[in-house]
Amino acid sequence: MTSDCEAEAMLIRLQKLLERQLELVHRGDLAAAENLFEHTDACVRAIAESSVPDAPDENGGHRTNGRGPNTHDAQSTAGRQYIERLYEQLSLALMAQREETADALATVRGGRRMLRTYARHLSAK
Repeated sequence: MTSDCEAEAMLIRLQKLLERQLELVHRGDLAAAENLFEHTDACVRAIAESSVPDAPDENGGHRTNGRGPNTHDAQSTAGRQYIERLYEQLSLALMAQREETADALATVRGGRRMLRTYARHLSAK
């Protein structure tokens, strides 16, 4: 069992990892983003095994401010929603990269077919 502070640190680390992965995917550095997936996965597993259901807020800070459980619950919900948005944005960015890669691959295949056609045409003469 982890302490609240350790769990909070894991949640903040998850947020930072997701933000970094999103940045790398937007830059087209999929290899670097993929390298971070192991760290993200380990962080998610550790959080899932802990008993703390909270998530960091958008600024990566602590959510408790001493104003009572309703404020904490609202901030906790906002933190979870932010991490969910990061996952959604990362998923969308990866899908866009996949589409770009598929388009580029189709262009390369079309170019190869054209070159084979030219080669056959030139060899026939």
